[in-house]
Amino acid sequence: MVYAARGVADISVDSWTDQDDQPATFDRISEVDVDLETYIQTISMSDGDVSDEFVFQLGPMSDPGEDVPLSLSLYADRQGVSDSALQITLKDNSGNVCLYRQIDNLPSDFDEFELILTSEESAAYRAGNGFSAGGTVALVGVVSA
Repeated sequence: MVYAARGVADISVDSWTDQDDQPATFDRISEVDVDLETYIQTISMSDGDVSDEFVFQLGPMSDPGEDVPLSLSLYADRQGVSDSALQITLKDNSGNVCLYRQIDNLPSDFDEFELILTSEESAAYRAGNGFSAGGTVALVGVVSA
């Protein structure tokens, strides 16, 4: 059985746009079926740049139990910028960081990344009411100097 938390609201979308250069929104990337035609992107970046955070609210989801590994799946690419990375932070409903990962050396075309939470990260999300009340996901683009 698959348990999924979906995006329910935008929190911070500064300097991110969608594929049509319109303001980015969570619904462009919170999809039941993968659609690589819609996406979000940072503004143009060069060496040493760090983007603003793109933050969206996750809705509640059923707690699958302690023995079920949790994951966060996303597609990313570098949009022509070499040495780019994507930082992902998952916070529980209390604002505590439960997962932080950086994906380095992004591919030149969309590729899927599945971030598996450790049992400690899953337990932290559970303890902070992430399952019952939701949490947040923040994305930050980074270009190495």
